[in-house]
Amino acid sequence: PLINNSTGATNINASSALLRGILVSGTGPNNVWCYWGTNDGGIVKSAWKTTNDFGIVADGSSLTTNRTGLSTNTVYYYRFYATNLYGEGWASTSETFQTWGTPVVNNDGGATNVTGSGATLRGILVSGSPVPDTYVYYGPTNGDTNQLDWSNVVIRVGSVLGLFSEDVSSGLIANKTNYYRCYAGNIMGASWAASTTNFWVPAPLLSINNTTVDKVTSGTTSAVFTLSLSLPSALDVFVSYATSNGLALAGTNYVATNSSLTIPAGVVSTSITVTVNADTNSDGFCKNFYVRLSNPTNAVIAVTNGQCSILDYRTPRVLLTGTKSGVIDASGYHIV
Repeated sequence: PLINNSTGATNINASSALLRGILVSGTGPNNVWCYWGTNDGGIVKSAWKTTNDFGIVADGSSLTTNRTGLSTNTVYYYRFYATNLYGEGWASTSETFQTWGTPVVNNDGGATNVTGSGATLRGILVSGSPVPDTYVYYGPTNGDTNQLDWSNVVIRVGSVLGLFSEDVSSGLIANKTNYYRCYAGNIMGASWAASTTNFWVPAPLLSINNTTVDKVTSGTTSAVFTLSLSLPSALDVFVSYATSNGLALAGTNYVATNSSLTIPAGVVSTSITVTVNADTNSDGFCKNFYVRLSNPTNAVIAVTNGQCSILDYRTPRVLLTGTKSGVIDASGYHIV
């Protein structure tokens, strides 16, 4: 006889499921059984916990058996079997299904890849059917099992089963212990990981940007450099800075500075202002100078040097337009 498990189990809920099969062919009389249980017995009858006897079944018959009293949130297996005067046959593989149940989730060993700019938060959905929506709650304070106490920071991972991970680069505080806890829910209920996981976020990354100013022929102008942290810090951040020459010369083209500053805890950016002097030399060349960061406290310098370009109004600069072409001599822009 040739028999299979049809399209698998249907009508699955917390305590019952409809097991389906079909006797494709076989010279009768054909006797049919459905073997099922919480372990896959393969093609060994004695390895199956339970059996359902269909008796004599006609060739081409569809087969169903409604199994009740099943345990919630449990994986089950089943396989149809048939015999006749000419031999026996099993379905080619065992079918599997999981009864509905409240999901079980945990934090899978904690956070990894933790740096001053983010972390990877890991979890595992151990069980849950229907497959639940899974979330990671995280932040600088432990919200425990109260969603509203998690700084309203949440990642929806989606419907998953097994391992999952999420990379986060915001919502953390550097130089501080941070926390996360996984959560999952479906129509059967919801659950949190057994406990909150904590992890230390080290010093944030500190960067300085590049900037430009237009040359002035009288008075002074200001070059403003922005310093940025990759994450807010729980501690004040201190850093020294000093200007250095490029083509621009201290005392002639700009006012040299050598100082230090503080970025207060919780603040992610500040600025350094350097005075740029007037230049009446019509050489047509751009000049540049630098601000260099050093000696950080409670931060790690990621970008050390910021460059200021002093643009000479006679230096050609490209301006894109869709209306005209030519050269505007007054500003030095080449219109293309």
